[in-house]
Parts: sequence; structure tokens; C-alpha cells
Amino acid sequence: LLPGMLLLPAQAGEMEFRGVWVSTVYQLDYPSASGLSARELEAQAKAIVDQVKSWGLNAIFLQVRPAGDAFYRSELDPWSVWLTGTQGRAPEGGFDPLECFVRLCHESGLQLHAWINPYRLTRTAAASREDAFAQLCESHPARSLSDCVVFHTDGCLYYDPGRPEVRDQIAKTAADILSRYEVDGLHLDDYFYPAGDFADSETFARFGGDFSDIGDFRRDAVDQLVSRLHDLTHELRPGAVFGVSPAGIWATAASLPQGADTTGSQSYFDQYADSRKWVREGLVDYLVPQIYWEIGAPAGDFSVMLDWWNATVRDTPVKLYIGLAAYKAQAAEPGTVWYGAEELTRQLDAIRASENACGAVFFRYSSLKNERVAPCLAAFAEENVP
Repeated sequence: LLPGMLLLPAQAGEMEFRGVWVSTVYQLDYPSASGLSARELEAQAKAIVDQVKSWGLNAIFLQVRPAGDAFYRSELDPWSVWLTGTQGRAPEGGFDPLECFVRLCHESGLQLHAWINPYRLTRTAAASREDAFAQLCESHPARSLSDCVVFHTDGCLYYDPGRPEVRDQIAKTAADILSRYEVDGLHLDDYFYPAGDFADSETFARFGGDFSDIGDFRRDAVDQLVSRLHDLTHELRPGAVFGVSPAGIWATAASLPQGADTTGSQSYFDQYADSRKWVREGLVDYLVPQIYWEIGAPAGDFSVMLDWWNATVRDTPVKLYIGLAAYKAQAAEPGTVWYGAEELTRQLDAIRASENACGAVFFRYSSLKNERVAPCLAAFAEENVP
């Protein structure tokens, strides 16, 4: 068994995965502020690990590369602005958050998965490409790869997924993490192409010779990265796993015959993420679809989506964990479906009763600290025995 894994009561022979995302972008979960001392950074990390353990969860997904930067010691990417307040500036004493979290998690019997965002470079909207580049420190690798960087309509910079140099750069980053840190997995979330109006026509003209449709070209570019990171994970850290947390709806039945009976945003067309293909071709070890709707929701009924994802992984070795919207319960108003812990508890019960799902991951850590939300974890804590 991997550290912290427990048998799933409803499905003998499988193991229940109980994870939580710890976000570092905008300092959402960690750290509480920039420029903290090494002692303060370690104390906050320990408090998170201890809290996660007390909830009965067994895995942390730590965001170590929120936007082309690093929450670990790296010669490839600069230290994160959300860690020290200045991109490229090292924390006190060279404190290494990833090393710290790996050590603390393993001492507590938890898994630590390194969560990276491959393409995002800036998160503060700028008026121009020049202003956006000014947010990057002088040593940022995107400066030497500027031809591979797109200034998007949201005012932010992104690596162009269709460029081979970008895939090489991200692979180097992943290899650096996997070769130097005893992580239990490498993880991507749902951020691939930011939107269909991405300015990559020149990239398509140069590299898209085998494709008549730019959408197919974009999906292939993402597929290539996913496949490469999967292979790197198994090559450099045997026993570790690679997985992705795609948006909850792959495609609707109205758009593609294999799609789900829903009407919400479709990651196949909106982010060019063909997660169904990744399952069918074994390009991932697990998926954590973000089913962030309530049971009965018109756009993406949780029950409908849970059934669709169960069918998608059926007869494959790919593990299915479900991403749950604890943040909605945290922000809910009294009298709404998300207020309190009842909706999350119903969803956890549905997961446990489902055919193939064998765990859940909550978005995000600070949301679970809410006193109205925490009761949904009570059963986990009761079962958290050696």
C-alpha cells in the first residue's frame, strides 16, 4: 500500500483515496503571507499536514508551480512571487516548501503529489504584452522562449502548448521535480488552453501540417504533453503515479455521441483536453474530474456526471477519484443547496456506492476548515485507523 491508503468499505479490493488540494496561487492556502521566515513557513506546513491527517484524509496535492514559478529549489524556474513577494527571490535560508511537505507528509503517513500548472506564466492582467513580460523576473525562462509565449485576451501570458520547445521546457521541469523529490505523484489540474481565441495561428501554420482543424491540433499538443509526463513519472520515480484533474464535463451528448447528458462547459472544446482519450489510451494513472455541481443541477447533474465517468474508466486500469467543490459549501448562503455539509455528504455517499470511483479530492484546504463544511469529513476521521 502507498502511504495513508485505506480500504474502501463499499468496494472490497479497492483502496479509498482521500485527497485535498493545497493552493499556493494568490496564497489561497499556503503560505498565509509572502516573505515569512523559514520557521513560520515550516510551522504553517506542519499545521496543514496535521489538520489533513486529523480529518482522516491521506493525500495532499501541493501546488508547487502555480504560474511558471517554483515552490521548491530550482535552477529552471524562479522562486514564486507568492512565496517571497518578489519572483526569483529565495526564501529565508533557502527554505524549500516542497521538501518540507514531502518530509512532513511521509512522517504522518500521507502522500504528497506535486501539482504543476504547465502553461500559465502570469496571473495579473496587463494592458500589453510588454507590461505582462515586465512581471517576469530577469532570469525567467519564458524570456528566452518569448517566441513561444502568447499574450492572451485576459491580459496574461501563457506558454503556447503547440510549440515543441514548450513541451521540452515543461518536461525538464517535471523531470527536475521527479528526480530530486520523493513525491508520490505528479499532477495537472484543468488549465490547458485558456480559451478558443488563443493566438496560435502562426504555430498552427508552422506545426499543424497533419491537421486540417486547429482544434484537433491543439488537442494533440496537449495529448503529447500528457503522454510525455506520464512516461517521465514512471521512468524517473517508479511507484509514483501521474494524473490529471480535468473539468467535470468532457463533452455533451449534443456535441459528441460519447458525451454526457449535460449542457455545461466542455473541456474537449474549451480547453482542448481529451481526457476520455487519455483513459482509453492509458496516458494517465488516474483522473480526478471536477464535478463541481450539486445533485440535480441542470448544467451538470452530479449523479449524471458520476455515472458518465464511471462508464468512461470501466474495463481500464485508470483509477477514478472525484473532485468535490468544498469551496461552494464554504461560500454558500443559508437556505441554498450548498450551505452546510449535507450536499458534500450526499456526494461522498454516491461515490462510495458507485461502480468504479474509489475516492475523492476536495477543493480546497481552506474551504474544509470552515466549521459548516468539516462535518462531511466525520466518517473519514472515524475510519482513520492504522
